[in-house]
Amino acid sequence: MRFTIVVVFYLVSNFILGQGYTHNEFNLNINGGFLLAHKKRINHLPQKKALMLDFSYTKYSSISPCFGVGVNVINSGNPDAIGNIYGVYSFTKLKLNKKDSTFKFKIGFGLGYVSKIFDINTNNKNNAIGSHWNSNVVFRLEKLLFLKGGNYLHLGGGLTHFSNGSFQTPNLGLNFFMVQLGYSFLKEKRQPVSPLPIKYDWHKKWNLGIALRGGIRENFVPYRGKFPLLTFSFFTTYRKNPKRNYVGGIDCFYNPSVQFYSKDFSPYQLGLFVGKEWVLNRLILGIDMGGYLFDEYKDDGLFYQRLNIHTYVSKNLKLSFLLKSHWTVAQVFQLGIGVDF
Repeated sequence: MRFTIVVVFYLVSNFILGQGYTHNEFNLNINGGFLLAHKKRINHLPQKKALMLDFSYTKYSSISPCFGVGVNVINSGNPDAIGNIYGVYSFTKLKLNKKDSTFKFKIGFGLGYVSKIFDINTNNKNNAIGSHWNSNVVFRLEKLLFLKGGNYLHLGGGLTHFSNGSFQTPNLGLNFFMVQLGYSFLKEKRQPVSPLPIKYDWHKKWNLGIALRGGIRENFVPYRGKFPLLTFSFFTTYRKNPKRNYVGGIDCFYNPSVQFYSKDFSPYQLGLFVGKEWVLNRLILGIDMGGYLFDEYKDDGLFYQRLNIHTYVSKNLKLSFLLKSHWTVAQVFQLGIGVDF
């Protein structure tokens, strides 16, 4: 949970200190969908349709992406094993098409509380989540439909994910796929706040860097044990334009949790990755896809993914938060520090 608090702080700081905003938005969404059974062992969890109410407040800016905060309440469709889920999150919205400002991608991070979790004696059917408090990750595609008076409807859909990054198992995660119908009320701010100066600005197209990240994960079978997971990365970044970067590099992992299954497994793993980054002033959001070059454990598969959030504390030094996963199963949350040369 403490990892997620750092992420929320990143986004909320931009929301509060933010961007010389021009107007506010109040939005109410009604969502309907279902719990995804992304693993055979949780095929019994989806029962009835899932429903979600989502209320959010957004600050829009004329010079950068908007930032906001939201509250979501989910009826999981399985009252006995999962119950209801309550969440708060901060978010940003990115335009997917320069010529069409009505089509956006919403990404948010926050905290979620699952009312009913795994318990070997009282609730062994919920083999997906082992902790009440989890990260609350929101992905949405939204299409705006403007109405008279400046307000609008919007249609959309996407994924809401709850996980603790294997800090407390079981942690297969809960993934809700939902479609939404929303109504937004806009209110113009008459005297916008002056924008903060941009502290993050590269002058070179290509940059080299290193990063060190660490986290803790828990193995579930046959009993719970916590292990560190460290990552050292060497990477190069290509700056396509002031708002888009492409990154690639080498990951060196130290993962002693694999020796829990066999002492013959090496705790060291090696991978290559490529990714894309969205630059939001001092804040950077990134997605990486990687593949293992060396991994004796192999049960996690050949590929891994990362969701990254970086914030620059100086011209060359950045703090990072990331979620590493193997497709739909989260492996670890990590905090880290990176240096750009």
